[in-house]
Amino acid sequence: MRKGLTIAAAGLAILGGSLAAAGTSRAATLGAPIFMPEQGPCTATISQPIVAGAANQEITVSVSEDLMDSVTVDVSPESNLKVSSVTPSAGSKLVKLQVDATNGAPGTWALTLTGKNTSCKGQVKVAAKA
Repeated sequence: MRKGLTIAAAGLAILGGSLAAAGTSRAATLGAPIFMPEQGPCTATISQPIVAGAANQEITVSVSEDLMDSVTVDVSPESNLKVSSVTPSAGSKLVKLQVDATNGAPGTWALTLTGKNTSCKGQVKVAAKA
């Protein structure tokens, strides 16, 4: 890593010298590096379980990034869940899903919400009918 910094600094020094030789009044300055925090992948969180055997359940999914207007949902096929409607809440990071779990298989299943610019991944829990 030190070699990379040395080469970059030398490149800036050469560039600065070239600008000065060309008669420009701009001098190249070397400032402290700017580090941007890494953003983790977008996550989707469902606070309540879906009940197997029940139709037309409305659940709210919280996502860590705004998915915009057009959102699609994929759930593990083994879950036997059917998502009939997807409604993103305008100006928030909440998405309402209408789910049919008539043939839902109890367990924890992969869930992916995909928007215009990103995908959010999480898990959905399907609880056995009491």
